[in-house]
Amino acid sequence: MLRGIKHELEFTKKFLETTMLKWNRKDVISNVEQAGEVQHALRPIELFECVFPKEQLHNFMKMLNIVNDDKYQGWTFKTQMNLMRKMLGAEKFPDIDPKQVDKKVPFIPRRMVAVHPIGIKKDEEGITGGKFDQERL
Repeated sequence: MLRGIKHELEFTKKFLETTMLKWNRKDVISNVEQAGEVQHALRPIELFECVFPKEQLHNFMKMLNIVNDDKYQGWTFKTQMNLMRKMLGAEKFPDIDPKQVDKKVPFIPRRMVAVHPIGIKKDEEGITGGKFDQERL
């Protein structure tokens, strides 16, 4: 966890990302160990709240390839997701109903990005200053 003044945090992250570390690796063909270097990689953990119309839940899930978390790996991961869900006051995602999915909804490709859906939570509804009832953003 990093904490501090924003520009100092950014400096520290750039320094970490550009630092080369020694790494001895074994050539799988010759079975000879070789000295080398590897660039330090940072994998941030970010928590986002996605807001969308409730009628679009199945399209949203399809777009990010979200499945009911009962299908995820291992009890440890399920326990962590259950704890996060409880802390945030959310519920499990339902199973996707193929009849409710719009065929034109694109799948968002992710390269080297994992999406760990925690759950769903209904927003407050009410007038937000305009003439339409909608969820408060």
